[in-house]
Amino acid sequence: MPVFAVTTASHKPPVLVGEPYQKQTRGKYSLPQNDTPSSNDHVFADGKGESPSKVVLSTPSGKVSFTRNAAHSSTLPALIAYDPVKWQAYKEGLAEKPQGMVFLKGTDAYRLQNATMNMPRWVNNADILIDGTSVSPKLRIDALAIIQKASIGLVTPEEGVHLFLEKLDEQIKRAAQKSPLDASLKIYSDKIDTLIEVFQENADLMFTMFLDLNRTNFSSFSNADLCRRKIYEIRYKAIQTEKVGQTKLIQKINKVSTEILAQHRRKPPQFDAAFKAVLISEMKNYQNQMEKLLSFSPADFRSRLANKRSMSSLNYYERAQNHLKENHTQKIKILAKDLIVGIRDLQRQEILSRASVTRELRDIKDWTQTTLGKKIKALFKHAACSQSTISRMENQQKTVTPQIAEELSVVFGVDPGLFMPQFFYA
Repeated sequence: MPVFAVTTASHKPPVLVGEPYQKQTRGKYSLPQNDTPSSNDHVFADGKGESPSKVVLSTPSGKVSFTRNAAHSSTLPALIAYDPVKWQAYKEGLAEKPQGMVFLKGTDAYRLQNATMNMPRWVNNADILIDGTSVSPKLRIDALAIIQKASIGLVTPEEGVHLFLEKLDEQIKRAAQKSPLDASLKIYSDKIDTLIEVFQENADLMFTMFLDLNRTNFSSFSNADLCRRKIYEIRYKAIQTEKVGQTKLIQKINKVSTEILAQHRRKPPQFDAAFKAVLISEMKNYQNQMEKLLSFSPADFRSRLANKRSMSSLNYYERAQNHLKENHTQKIKILAKDLIVGIRDLQRQEILSRASVTRELRDIKDWTQTTLGKKIKALFKHAACSQSTISRMENQQKTVTPQIAEELSVVFGVDPGLFMPQFFYA
């Protein structure tokens, strides 16, 4: 995959460039240079979600029409990821502009950012009041600048959240001045004021919860603030590795799906669901991981269709599956084998990362390998924990098994998730 080929080898994060989703017919604009240290380039990102404009609900008193739609554009912009080495060559005029991709598209993080689908239309209207339209999306420009600053280390992710909340609060209050009678803005304003107050008083606790580090005892470290920062960095690195891994797998899935669709004059009904179902069936011992990756359960999907008594949709779904099995089994089998290799690689990377986590936590504690061994022995009499054993673990010569990881988490006073993040591939 061109976006991450060098990124993975050089351990550099991809360069992120972007702007809010907008149709090219609406024009384009550059991002302010002083707010975007990574780049002031502009791009067009696809992948925006869509919602039915009207939904009819059946109630005991009859049918009710409910108007809803997706937010007019995601508050956080679609980001385009570029290989950092190729991007730098392009900026220096030494190469053509490299091919980019919508960063993290198809991952659970991307789906979460598009969670405004099927919201009531007043939410969309409130978004427009707060952030304008695609012609002048002030808040999204500010959000992009904050993300880019965080991506190159000018602000921490925690500082970035604070900055975004402040910008959001400013925009809501500005919108309320222009439309004082809009009740939705009052709801937004009250919620944001409360959230800002909570963050100011409990920022560390909130981020510990966000990062699933609830069982970490930061007070056990000599310099709690510095240790918190370093432990957060360990967690951020694990999350980045997993999200990039998700993206690479999704790219492969989309490539094969697109190739199959290219053989059809039009997209068959229920094709996406059928393709996922057939792919999952070929994943052998990795079906659970694939269901998590795709956020799709063939059994649940079929059950929903049956419960809706939508026989036509169910027939289309089964027909599409049969067509894929009859005509594209070999291509899907090859894809499944490739994905299994990718999942195994992510599992292997997590196991190897436990070695570096052990070493980093030991450094944070300012313990020698011998000291760590004694700490382990004091709590776990059965454990093999000589200095040479600790050295072998830290140098990836001895596997840090789940049991050892659990023991280390107790000794260091950290959440076991720091060693075993429990991502989709687990």
